Amino acid sequence: KQLINKPMKLFSKTTLILFLNLLLGTKIYSQGTCASPYNMGTIGTGSTCTSFAAPGTTGSSPCAGAGYGGSGGVTYVRFCTGASLQCINFSILQGTASGNWAVTVYSANCTTAMDAQCLGNSGTGATFNTASPAYNPYQPNSCYIARIWNANSGSFSICAQAMTPPNDLCAGATPIGPAVLT
Repeated sequence: KQLINKPMKLFSKTTLILFLNLLLGTKIYSQGTCASPYNMGTIGTGSTCTSFAAPGTTGSSPCAGAGYGGSGGVTYVRFCTGASLQCINFSILQGTASGNWAVTVYSANCTTAMDAQCLGNSGTGATFNTASPAYNPYQPNSCYIARIWNANSGSFSICAQAMTPPNDLCAGATPIGPAVLT
């Protein structure tokens, strides 16, 4: 009897110590505020995906019009750009979440609105791309916070991937012919 109880007590203490180390050593992110977003890290050319069981809080949409009224689910996600100037493409796939989607991107300290887009509803989610921000250009080696709003909160997934931005600057545009046109 004593030999049986001794390994069981040792197993219980070891399990408890491992559990406490995991609990105390692991950060648990809340998506409820801009100050404590989920961290997706630096987005590369490979797809980075994260699933959310439910949004962290409720809040109003940054958009006006049909499908954007009332309070919906809000999730905050931190993402960073790499060393080269890349745009970040986000695919939002709804699970139990439904209705219209909207994204507002803020600077890393949440003081400056960088971009806002009303995405509507494609039936399976929405796509947000940082290629042409409405307010400020995104910079390489920088971090931002995306506030993702959904009309009917629930579970969803976000996949992000860095992509080469479209070349639409006059000074560096890709030529379409050998002669310069004026």
